[in-house]
Amino acid sequence: HHLEQWRVDDAGVGAGNPLAVVMSGPRNVRAEFAIDEYRLIVTSPCGDPAPANGVNWVGYGAVANCSVASPVMLVPGEQRAVCKGWTGTGSVPAVGLGSAVAITVTEDSSIWWIWETNYYLGISIEGDGQVMPASGWHLLGSAVALTAQNGAGGAFDRWESDQVIPAGQARYPALSVTLDRARTMQAVFLEDLDADGLPDAWETANYGSGYYYESYGPNDDPDEDGSTNLQEYQNGTGPKDAGSVRYQLTVTG
Repeated sequence: HHLEQWRVDDAGVGAGNPLAVVMSGPRNVRAEFAIDEYRLIVTSPCGDPAPANGVNWVGYGAVANCSVASPVMLVPGEQRAVCKGWTGTGSVPAVGLGSAVAITVTEDSSIWWIWETNYYLGISIEGDGQVMPASGWHLLGSAVALTAQNGAGGAFDRWESDQVIPAGQARYPALSVTLDRARTMQAVFLEDLDADGLPDAWETANYGSGYYYESYGPNDDPDEDGSTNLQEYQNGTGPKDAGSVRYQLTVTG
């Protein structure tokens, strides 16, 4: 046990020891003691916390180094859990960030470790180009904005994925991917010797051999339908057929 407090004439006067009492008359002095151990209840739905899950007894005034190893791999290469912090009662701070905290135990206490789920987004590239951001872990439910960037000799052609890509978006270099599970995305770039952003094969198919050395570029509109060559390519319409135009709607806000 340890001295919890002195009471003089039923009034608490602290736990200083020894206690000086002024004898101005009859006095009633009482020393109150408390047990030397308190419960520290640990709860973690994931991982192996220290101290362990359940009830742990900690001596009064002792420092309990609470921690949990993070991250924890749930499905190798696909899903993991990351400790983001804790909530606590008693001697444990009410809230905190991270996966470790040292507490001085002076009363019954509890700590609840909080976890969040991450999924892996794997990025691969075919051809000459790059994708931002690269492969990595992302919070469950997060929307990751991908951008395909042409290389010196490659033009972005399409996205390929293990998920269903919304209709009409596979040919656009900017794509948002929602991580409700692990995903793989591949950016395909085709040869583009004149580095104008249009694949040479598409230029040749629509304008004949050697087109990519001539004057029509991605911003030109040979059939004058209001849709540029790049838009015709992305939309899968004919750059020489004004009747095949498909207009783009850009929404901002």
